[in-house]
Amino acid sequence: MSAKKILLALIILAIIGLVGFIWFQQDDQEADEDTQQAAETSEQVTENDEQAISDQSPEPTVIENDYFTLALPVGFSETDERIFTFTGAPQQHFSFINQSTGDYFEINRTPAQSGAASDFTWQYEYVDGEFIIQDTDVTLCDPAEDWCTTVGDGRLDAALWPSGNIDINGDVYYFTFGNTQTESVDDLDFVDEFLAGLTF
Repeated sequence: MSAKKILLALIILAIIGLVGFIWFQQDDQEADEDTQQAAETSEQVTENDEQAISDQSPEPTVIENDYFTLALPVGFSETDERIFTFTGAPQQHFSFINQSTGDYFEINRTPAQSGAASDFTWQYEYVDGEFIIQDTDVTLCDPAEDWCTTVGDGRLDAALWPSGNIDINGDVYYFTFGNTQTESVDDLDFVDEFLAGLTF
């Protein structure tokens, strides 16, 4: 083979190699751009999801009337129906229920009597605008006692009475709470939520 042909062959091979190198370099650059774009897209999707979750978070409902302001716990709604019916009707009641879980809480203004049949009873003190529950024992009453008429009915009905004659803006308040679906006492955190969100 003549020197010219060899030189020509080398030139052709060099050109082919250069074209291949340029092609691979371009392919790698496109791959990097695709990876970066995918990362940016994923980040944007994450931000959008977080924003969507934030947008879906329910705004707290605030109940205001002539007597109190209440930041209503999530999941609860107000109902006109009195849920706890084991005592004489108070002068006025405000009832709230979680239809999904069955939990309920009632604010009763000026009770008609000083006691009620209930699965268990707590007492509270009202100090500097805060409710302090004296004893959070949740032992159900003994059905052998004549006044214990609510245990065993498949629902939970409890009462929170003032410790002594506690006057709040000229009125006396007691609270009734429980669950219309079960007699379990495992989850009563909603009571603390109501009391924490209640101001007179």
